[in-house]
Amino acid sequence: MKYPEFKTSDGQWAIRQSGIFHSFNNTTSKSVYVLFSPGLHSALQEQATTYLSGVLTLEAIPDAWLHQLLFSTYIPNWRKYIASEESVFLPIVSDPVAVHIQMAN
Repeated sequence: MKYPEFKTSDGQWAIRQSGIFHSFNNTTSKSVYVLFSPGLHSALQEQATTYLSGVLTLEAIPDAWLHQLLFSTYIPNWRKYIASEESVFLPIVSDPVAVHIQMAN
């Protein structure tokens, strides 16, 4: 999954990519998860560590827990990224769009 991440060091957005490998064994009903992240201590890694430290038994973990965590961690970043891009883009195009609309009438 590709997602935007705001780099506070330079005030810029970067597009990152993370992935999950999930293998489920039908015989034992056990899962193996491998998390691929662009760097150490990514937001998803920290969320997963926090989640797992609060679980009392491994049987209580739903099969798709890491997938759900991936989406809930990074989907809100897309909304913030798009709003940030709109704040840059809309002032640039507002004058030509306004002129085009006025000429069409």
